[in-house]
Amino acid sequence: MTPAALRGAIERCGEPVRIVRDGEVFSFFACIQPRPHTNQLGTGEPVLHSRFGREDPRQFYYYGPPDGGGELVESGTILETATARYLVVTCHEFRFRGEAVYRWASLKPADQEVDDGTVFIH
Repeated sequence: MTPAALRGAIERCGEPVRIVRDGEVFSFFACIQPRPHTNQLGTGEPVLHSRFGREDPRQFYYYGPPDGGGELVESGTILETATARYLVVTCHEFRFRGEAVYRWASLKPADQEVDDGTVFIH
């Protein structure tokens, strides 16, 4: 698949998202989908606990453009859709022949933000 085809797929399959940075709004299309949770045995049962404690099953994957606002997607960024707000946990840019073609990120719901910019997540 070519970089142009990937960008087209993100626009066709995605939804409008926005980032507010320093009072400026950046809007673009991106795909956000729930992260599948299965245990290591492959039984399809949800993983609710790990050796580190209870896991948050509300995790999401993000696929978006590397530009046009998508370059602002990085750890700590808040993404907004028409129905939800997400905190970017980690983000990676994928390149093809030296050209950035899309960004992938792991997201968690951002439930509220207080005056100092602290984001509370479940």
